[in-house]
Amino acid sequence: MADIDPEFRTASDIDPEPRRIKALERRQAAAAASTNQPFPAQIDNGDEAEPFMFNFTKGLRHGADGLIMDFSTYHTFRDATLSADPAVFAGVMLNPFQIGDLGPREYESPTGGHAYVLEGPDPFALTMPPAPRAGSTELAAELAEVYQMALHRELPVAAFMDAGLVQAMGPALADDERQVLDDAASDVAAAATRLGTFRWFQGNVVADKDETDPNKRERRRFGVAPTPANLYRGVAFGDDQGPFLSQFMVIGTDNGDRASAAIRYGNQRIEQKVRVAHPGVDYMTAWQSWLDVQNAANVRPGTDEFVKVEGAIQYRIMTRLRDLATYVHDDALYQAYLTACLFLLGEERSPGNRRFAFDAGLPFHGATTNPAGAGGPNREPFAVFGPPHLLTLVCEVASRALRAVRAQKFSVHRRLRPEALGALMHTVYSGYQPDGPGSTLDDDARRLLGNTIAPYAFPTDAPGEPAFDDLLTEVRRHNARQNDVDEGPGPHSSWLLPMAFPEGSPMHPAYGAGHATVAGACVTVLKAFFELGQGHDRVKLVGT
Repeated sequence: MADIDPEFRTASDIDPEPRRIKALERRQAAAAASTNQPFPAQIDNGDEAEPFMFNFTKGLRHGADGLIMDFSTYHTFRDATLSADPAVFAGVMLNPFQIGDLGPREYESPTGGHAYVLEGPDPFALTMPPAPRAGSTELAAELAEVYQMALHRELPVAAFMDAGLVQAMGPALADDERQVLDDAASDVAAAATRLGTFRWFQGNVVADKDETDPNKRERRRFGVAPTPANLYRGVAFGDDQGPFLSQFMVIGTDNGDRASAAIRYGNQRIEQKVRVAHPGVDYMTAWQSWLDVQNAANVRPGTDEFVKVEGAIQYRIMTRLRDLATYVHDDALYQAYLTACLFLLGEERSPGNRRFAFDAGLPFHGATTNPAGAGGPNREPFAVFGPPHLLTLVCEVASRALRAVRAQKFSVHRRLRPEALGALMHTVYSGYQPDGPGSTLDDDARRLLGNTIAPYAFPTDAPGEPAFDDLLTEVRRHNARQNDVDEGPGPHSSWLLPMAFPEGSPMHPAYGAGHATVAGACVTVLKAFFELGQGHDRVKLVGT
C-alpha cells in the first residue's frame, strides 16, 4: 500500500471561519438587495364604502337583496386583513351556513400576505395599480368579457386560433368537424365585434372613473378592438401570439408519442387529460342558489359534476373552454409550469442528448471544459443550474407569488368577485328587485347602483353600453334553460353570471389573480433557464 502523503488534507483540516463569514456577507447582501428601497404606497380604487357592494363580502351574512346585513361584520373582516397577527382574524364571523354535516366554506389564507419571506422581496414591497372603478368604462368591458366567456364555455379552443395554425396542428378535419369549427369561429368573430362596441375598447372614458395614465391604459388594451386573435387572452407582451391553449398542455413526450398527451415523470407518466364536466351545465344562475353561495354554503361536496360511463368518470385532452375551467378548478397552481418543465427536460434527441438547451449564460450549462483543455467537457449541471435546481425553483416561486398576491387581495383591494358584479347587473335589470317582486333595496343602495351600474344598461346623460342589452338577453335565455323556466322575460328572469363551478369563486377576493401571478413567476423562471427562440434546440415560450 502506498504511503499516505503527509500533506494530504481533509475537510476537517480546513478553517471553516472564512466560509462562515462569506456566507454571512452573501446573506446580508441578498437581504439588502430586497429591502434597500422604500416600500411602495398601496392604493385601492376608492370604492370601499358602505354598503360595500363593490367589495368582497362572500362568507358574511347577506340578506335577500344580496347585500350584507350588518356592515360591522365587513369592518371586522377588513381590519383583520390589515393585521399581521393571524389571531386577529379569529374575530371574523363567517355566516354559519350548514348543509348536512358540512359547515361554511372558510377563507383561503386571508393573512398569508403578512408572512415574512427570507428570499426575494417582501410581499408588501410589491404593488398593483387600483382595479377599475364602479362606473368606469373599463369595468363595463371586463364584465362584458366574463359574461361572453361564460356563454362560450362549450366552444372548442381551436375556434380562438388562427385557421392556418389549427391546420398545422394535425391532419385535415372531417367535414362535420370542420363545420362545427367554422360555426364556432363565426360565433367568436361575432362576439369580438360586439365587445368592440364597448367604450373602453373604442378609446372612450368616464373622466372621473377611468384610469388616467396613458401607459396603463395602453397595457390594458384601451382603444384596441377585440378580435378572435386576442379575445379572452392576457394583456402581457406576446399573449395574443400562438395557440389559445399552450401546446405544453395537450401533447406528450412519453416515448416521443405526441398524441399520448402523457408527460414522462421519471419512469412514470402523467396523462394530461382532465375530468369531463357535464357539457352545458352551469351553476348559480338562480337568485337563491347565488345567495346561498355568498352566504358561505359549501355546495360542492355531493354535486354531480362529471360525465360518467358505467360509473367511471371520463377523461379527455383539453379541447373546450369548459375543460380549461375544469383544469384550474383543482390544479396544484404551479402544475402547468411543472409539466412544461418536465416536458423540456425530458425531450431528448438521443439518450443523454437533451433537445432543448439551457441558456448559454448559465454556468455549467453543458459546455464547461477542463481549463487545461484536456479531456473535453468534465461536468454537467445538476444540483446547481441543473434539472433539480430548476424543478425546485418552479415550485418555490409559486409560493412567493402567492404570498405577494394574497397581500394585494385581502390587505389592499378586497375587490368583489365577478359573480357578485353580475349580481349587481341582475339587480339593475330586475328593477332593483333581485329576489322577485316585493324585494327591494334601500334608497342609498339603489342610488349608488343607479349612479354606477345602471348607466351601463340604461343610460341617461351617459353614453351607456348599448351592446349590454343584446348580451344580457342571451344570458337571460341561457339561465332560463339552466333553470328549466320560460325563456321570455318575467319575474323569474335571471341575469346572473353563469358559473362553471357549483361553489362559484374561491374564498378570496378577485384582485389580483392568484393563477395569473403564479403563471408569471413560473414562466419567468423557465425563460431564464432555457435558450429562447424558434430554432430546433430552442424554446418558444411567448404566448404560453
